Amino acid sequence: MKIIIRKQAEKELKSIPSHILDKLRIWLELVEEEGLKKARKINAFNDKSLKGKRKNQHSVRLSRAYRMFYLEYSLNFEKVIEILEVNKYDY
Repeated sequence: MKIIIRKQAEKELKSIPSHILDKLRIWLELVEEEGLKKARKINAFNDKSLKGKRKNQHSVRLSRAYRMFYLEYSLNFEKVIEILEVNKYDY
C-alpha cells in the first residue's frame, strides 16, 4: 500500500495543532500495519464514504473539529491512499 499526501494537504498540516497531527500519524501507521479495512472499523476515526461533490472520497475524523479527506484507488496493481486535505470542519 502506498500513501501519497497532496501538496495542499502538506501545507494544511503545517498549521494544525500537534495533537491532530499525532492522531493522523496513528491513523497512517494503522493503515500501513493493519490495512485500511481494519482502520475503518475503529469508531474513533469515524471513517465515512462521502456523497455529492466529494463522491469517491472518504472522511476521517481526527477530532471534533478536524477532518482528513482521502481517495482510495489502485495504480499498477498497488493500492494507493491519497490524502487530499486536512481542515477544520465547518459546522
